[in-house]
Amino acid sequence: MDGVAGSSLLPLHHCKTLHLVRHVQGIHNVEGEHNYQAYLSPALFDARLTPLDMDMSEDMDNNEKGPGKNKRKWIDAEDKKLVYALFDMVNVGTYKADNGFKPGFLGVIEAVLKQKLSVSGIKAKPHIDSRIKTMKKDFRVVYDMLNGENCSGFGWDPHKNVVVAEDEV
Repeated sequence: MDGVAGSSLLPLHHCKTLHLVRHVQGIHNVEGEHNYQAYLSPALFDARLTPLDMDMSEDMDNNEKGPGKNKRKWIDAEDKKLVYALFDMVNVGTYKADNGFKPGFLGVIEAVLKQKLSVSGIKAKPHIDSRIKTMKKDFRVVYDMLNGENCSGFGWDPHKNVVVAEDEV
């Protein structure tokens, strides 16, 4: 039921409108302060909290900290910007080393992401560092499935762009 006339099971004069309000600041509030039309954007419909309010709400939920307790959830748009920033860094060559990146590259990536994702609150450590480690681990798993010594039964379907496996696998 979206509140449009005729979409209710009851006559509208018997219905009440319920407004749900969260008492923290979402990224839509930040964008809306600069451009009121941002409030109408479908991309900001269920907007994430700003970094400050994420920290505050996490503190209110529980005060447990430590490994595995406070993980940041990355969204596809953030992953895409991170990968593009890494590609740019390789292409420019300033921080590229023989088998990775030179010290200081995380700070450069953080600055790029801050410019492109201004309200994300992504920091070099722990966010970017941890995400790169996760991406490397995931890449190794898929690479080993397709090219490793024990890859029998796995393959790649170039038409569907998916990993395929025999039924026994």
